[in-house]
Amino acid sequence: MDLKQSGLGIVEILVFLGFQLGLLNSLGSVGWLVGVIIFSVILYLIGRTSMPGREPPMVAELWKFIVGFAVVLTAVYSLGAPLLASIMPASASMTMAQATSTALGSWLVIFGAAMLVTGWTTKWGVTTAVGVIWVFNALLFFSGVGSYLDFGLITGLPFVIYGIITKG
Repeated sequence: MDLKQSGLGIVEILVFLGFQLGLLNSLGSVGWLVGVIIFSVILYLIGRTSMPGREPPMVAELWKFIVGFAVVLTAVYSLGAPLLASIMPASASMTMAQATSTALGSWLVIFGAAMLVTGWTTKWGVTTAVGVIWVFNALLFFSGVGSYLDFGLITGLPFVIYGIITKG
């Protein structure tokens, strides 16, 4: 059993459960930026505890790019979200819940693609499968029905389960 990986998966679920319960509502749309940073740090820690040695340079470069891209995209999105209501037609207005679901769906596509490429490059089947699962689950979020708790479960449970079935 890999307690570090399972523990970090549980932390991830709890963090996004906290978001779901509204513990960070005072941040408004900037909470998305906090969320992507927390998510990136947890993924970094999981990668550090589970990679069997030093990752290939291409994988390290990929993750630096992906984290930078996700943080900048989320920053633009979170800072621009309050302005969207003033430029969108009334019939196309988006609720905050729908905007949050879209932001989370973006993270699933971005980080899911990185997981898929990492797994493919390192010949690590579980990482490849997790990437595929995340990318396809993004469809749920882009349809506007995904929540913080859904996100926490989709992204945290694979690490909890994998940590339970592997040696630590």
